[in-house]
Amino acid sequence: MSTDNKKNELISAYQKAIDLQIFEGSVNWSRFGTMLTAQIILVAVIALSVQQHFFDKLRLFGHPILPVIGILLCVVWWEMTSRGYSWFTYWVLSARELEDKIGNEDIQILKRGERFRDNKVVEFDLIPEKAFYYRPYHSRLIRTDHAAYIAIVLFGLIYFLFFFI
Repeated sequence: MSTDNKKNELISAYQKAIDLQIFEGSVNWSRFGTMLTAQIILVAVIALSVQQHFFDKLRLFGHPILPVIGILLCVVWWEMTSRGYSWFTYWVLSARELEDKIGNEDIQILKRGERFRDNKVVEFDLIPEKAFYYRPYHSRLIRTDHAAYIAIVLFGLIYFLFFFI
């Protein structure tokens, strides 16, 4: 296999890895949004039942069944989110590996992204002059995946508190 063919195959694989990374990120946020909507609806139903005592017959062995369902949904949500971030990271690392193998100094999207993630100034070689960019302070306060897990835990705590109402 010629060097040009190998390089073209690497570039094609790199493009696919980037496409899969973007796709996985979209699927992950779609799942997260769907579960968030389901959680909000369930919390609203439980709050309504507490206020109006609609669901007294849904009590199982003295415990409300709806908060149990909510906690189980939180466990499933956590697992789905964790799996989604794992696949997303896999595709990022795969693309980064291919970027290194391509060996073209002009293709450094993920290397530059790593610098950006680490709150370092990133340089863009634009014509007619260079541009420099860094992450704004407020976007560095908490990682996105950590914020997602915090949201899941907060919903779990809400369901736990419903046991005592």
